[in-house]
Amino acid sequence: MEKTEAERQKYYNDAITHYTEAIDLNPEDAEAYNNRGNAYHDIGDFAAAIQDFSKAIDLVSEDAEAYNNRGNAYYDIGDFAAAIEDFSRAIELAPEDVWSYNNRGFAYHNIGDFAAAIQDFSRAIDLDLEEARFYSNRGFAYYDIGDFAAAIEDFSKVIGLNPENANSYHDRGLAYGNIGDFAAAIADFNKAIALAPEDASVYSNRGLVYAGKGDFAAAVADCNKAIALAPENALFYNGRGVAYAGKGDFAASIADFNRAITLAPEEALFYNGRGVAYAGKEDFEAAIADYSKAIALAPENAEVYSNRGEAWLHLKEWQKAKADLTTAKKMGFDIIESIYNDYESVEDFEAKNEVKVPEDIAALLWRK
Repeated sequence: MEKTEAERQKYYNDAITHYTEAIDLNPEDAEAYNNRGNAYHDIGDFAAAIQDFSKAIDLVSEDAEAYNNRGNAYYDIGDFAAAIEDFSRAIELAPEDVWSYNNRGFAYHNIGDFAAAIQDFSRAIDLDLEEARFYSNRGFAYYDIGDFAAAIEDFSKVIGLNPENANSYHDRGLAYGNIGDFAAAIADFNKAIALAPEDASVYSNRGLVYAGKGDFAAAVADCNKAIALAPENALFYNGRGVAYAGKGDFAASIADFNRAITLAPEEALFYNGRGVAYAGKEDFEAAIADYSKAIALAPENAEVYSNRGEAWLHLKEWQKAKADLTTAKKMGFDIIESIYNDYESVEDFEAKNEVKVPEDIAALLWRK
């Protein structure tokens, strides 16, 4: 039977008391410091845990376990550089310890060194071919560098090892969605829902896939289910806002983005989404205000510059449009593909909006 929180606290407090008494009897007992450090770590007192692991290391400098444990504590306070240093030392002392590679892989992942993370997770897999978590961890690293095929292969391996793991179907569904295999994505989300019907995120992500394939009614239905299960999750309102915009119901879309922004006012994604909805109802001033807010929060997002540039076109603010479109292009965003999602050509844009686009801007947007 699972312990209640009170029982859990008593268990760890008793453990801390026990190891403290052992240390009082023998202040040179490195194992007691290490064990007390684990107890402190388990109740979230990471500073005390680090202090105890450091004492254990002072007493026995070749203790790989203590380095690994201290690395975990550093990881949990977000000091990934110190964590990597400790995991590396643990690996030097015990090069066959699979968990030190896995833990260092997590730390590398968190600092964005995905190549090093993949290398460590691969080493962990080499040492233990049957541990599903290592494949899952490497799958997420591949996912984050955009190698969705490799991610799918790893998530499939996890499913092979544990076919009742709902999370792995969900994870593979996300990867399939990113390569545009909507049928495979939906099949995986369906399986995840069958295994874990109360997981709101699966409904939300299946909704995004439905939106991606143009089935906006199904997308809204899934987002409704996600919101019913987790009404304070801003991302679920964002997803439904996207779906409503796809249906052309811009008022409902804006209402959902408003709710998302209320729940998470510093999230650039939601302002960009609301900007798209305002643009859909041809309120370009409001759209530009939202795009500008999104840019202020996330200036590295090229898509928002492209969106704002297109909005400036509608207002005949040619130089502002050119500046934003040029910025988006320099950042690697395909501004031509973006505008062709909405119009057949620059001439089509001109005809539908009764404007004449300057030649220099038309040259930016014309598909050669």
